Amino acid sequence: MKTISALRLAVASVLALGVVNANAASVASATFSGATASAPIFDYVNVASQNMSVDAVVIANCTISTTGLDFGNYDPIIAHRSASDWLATDGTVTTQCTKGSTPKVTLTSASSFKMTNTSNGNTDTLDYSLYTDVALSTAWPVLGQAVAASGYVDVVTAVYGKLGGGQDKTVGSYTDTVVIDIAF
Repeated sequence: MKTISALRLAVASVLALGVVNANAASVASATFSGATASAPIFDYVNVASQNMSVDAVVIANCTISTTGLDFGNYDPIIAHRSASDWLATDGTVTTQCTKGSTPKVTLTSASSFKMTNTSNGNTDTLDYSLYTDVALSTAWPVLGQAVAASGYVDVVTAVYGKLGGGQDKTVGSYTDTVVIDIAF
């Protein structure tokens, strides 16, 4: 009985000194006259709990980069005189899109896919077309070409170009800018 009274006194002393965290159940023990006893300081009878929500939203996003198309030299007098003597080249569109998104790549040209030569007051144009296949049989879709959404992995999509033969044009450099958009 003496040991239990001493234990109660020890527990009261610990509480009075503020040594025990009041938010946690703890056990205090004391040794008196060679006897050891343990008793719970706090005895929780009821516990209330509540769930906490942890949320995040993964958004659809894409990156896009390109390599241009360069047809090189065009010879309207000999090599590319007839319509069947066309030039071909290719470029690439590289994308990375969030998995689960549905990206489409569109190609647009303000000049309707005509390269222009504006040097020395010239207004000549060279017509060209863009395709999705190396055989140049499927024109790039006006509404866009679907591409895979594979997260961090680069998706490389080829763009094939055809510069038609039989275009009698003035000497000079011809250029056009194609805007490549990715909708996701």
